[in-house]
Amino acid sequence: MIDPQSNDNSGRRIFFRNCLACMGMVGSGMVAAPLASFLQRPNRLEADSTIRIPIADIKEDEAIYRDYMGAQIVILINQGKPLVLNAACTHLGCLVRWEHSSRSFICPCHGAIFDQGGKVVKGPTNQPLEIIPAEVKEGVLIIG
Repeated sequence: MIDPQSNDNSGRRIFFRNCLACMGMVGSGMVAAPLASFLQRPNRLEADSTIRIPIADIKEDEAIYRDYMGAQIVILINQGKPLVLNAACTHLGCLVRWEHSSRSFICPCHGAIFDQGGKVVKGPTNQPLEIIPAEVKEGVLIIG
């Protein structure tokens, strides 16, 4: 004679085993997807891309941030001339923030301070911000 309760238990066991297997697959996917996207190489902009900004659009007291060649750059007028700097702090790569009141760049991660020309005022870094080559032609700043 077949015990009706034994069939119910084995059916439940199979159901719960399948549920646990599905939850394991979903959990693995939730871990694997962000990990895979983190390990991907970042998209790079084309090496021959250029940025063109009319000099009249750049105000003396204002910093302009742009993407260039896969990095953030900052553009400002320094002593009447345009200056283009890599906006990554040379300590650990955090993006520096322009402070108009002190006319300096401040790293929000570890407190490094750079002057308006990119030179180090206060560490922990001792390397200045990288200057990006740029030129002015016919009233237009050309980067790249």
